[in-house]
Amino acid sequence: MRLTVDPSTELRASLSRPLQLLIAAARSAACSIEQVEMTRSDWDDLAGAAERHGLSGLLPAAVNHSTAPAAVREQAAIVAHESATAGLRGIAEAIDITRVLRTTGVRSVCLKGPTLARWLYGAVGFRRFADLDIIVAPRDVTSVYEALARHGYTLPHRMTVGTARAIYRRLGAWPLTHTDRYPVDLHFRLCHQSFGSPLSPESVIAESRELDGVPGVHVPSATHAALMLLVHASKHLWCTLEMLLAIGRVLERSDVDWARVQVLAHESGTWNGCAAGLVLSSELFGVKIPDAIGRHGTLHARDDLRRAAHAALPGPAGVFADRWEERRSHRAALDGWRSRMRYDVWRLVSPTPLERAWYELPESLASLYVPLRLMRLTVSAARGALRR
Repeated sequence: MRLTVDPSTELRASLSRPLQLLIAAARSAACSIEQVEMTRSDWDDLAGAAERHGLSGLLPAAVNHSTAPAAVREQAAIVAHESATAGLRGIAEAIDITRVLRTTGVRSVCLKGPTLARWLYGAVGFRRFADLDIIVAPRDVTSVYEALARHGYTLPHRMTVGTARAIYRRLGAWPLTHTDRYPVDLHFRLCHQSFGSPLSPESVIAESRELDGVPGVHVPSATHAALMLLVHASKHLWCTLEMLLAIGRVLERSDVDWARVQVLAHESGTWNGCAAGLVLSSELFGVKIPDAIGRHGTLHARDDLRRAAHAALPGPAGVFADRWEERRSHRAALDGWRSRMRYDVWRLVSPTPLERAWYELPESLASLYVPLRLMRLTVSAARGALRR
């Protein structure tokens, strides 16, 4: 049965002209960028809009518009060069990290960043990234950290391994920094335990494949990458166009088992959010939803999730949904009461770096960060009530 999506173009029409131009540049040749009428003010805003939405890689295509000022074309060329340089540096560091881990006998997979850009877009500099994401099996985290520490990577200031285990246990990644390299998020889970991961680190590692042209560096399989992109975008409420473009690009691939994506999303209770991402991406970028998805011929995005995307996408850089709106949208992206109860429980009791900043415990008492979190939240709620 041919699968269709809601034909609404409301979301695209609500975006600024610079964003509409970037969307047009990402779509097929049939949707000409010349159809977007740009003013000088729009051209001045283009680079900032592209940076905000992680789409600087589209600037060279976007400025092929007949009315693009010369200064804007020159700026686009500079941005493209800087992005390519950053991507190459990121790939080089990913190769070095992989080599270090391989010498310790640990298998790892690179997530997101320049490796995903190379796999998905064919250009290491297409995706914006601020750090490198590496996933290993949970049993290997400590030994991997010790190996990377010998090469200059460190945990946050004065944090011990025992404290890191307590603080980041549910968050799923240790943040490592280096004086002259990109930070590394050392993952042992794909996302916070409250959200529910459809994939285990072991399965991602087992099904990974070597990145074409980058010997030794492994990336997730196409099916796993598709699922991770969908869940990641829903967790962040589709706040950038690049999240939806990435979904659109993976929809165009022929090596994704979409029936399996749907099964795994249902099993983990994340299908509502995945379905919304598929619909939103299809509407914005004109990509067909695979026939393997769905059984009833029509795929819908929940109204509350569509509203979340409508609110997040036009927002300025650094402005995000408040915690209550985020909670409502996260719960809507999850399937059924069990997934939502899991979300609320783990969100409530899981320690974060905020607890350590509020009151730092010695490593021997690190297990007490759970009650300390409940205490901090109680104090914060009481102060809020008094202010009101």
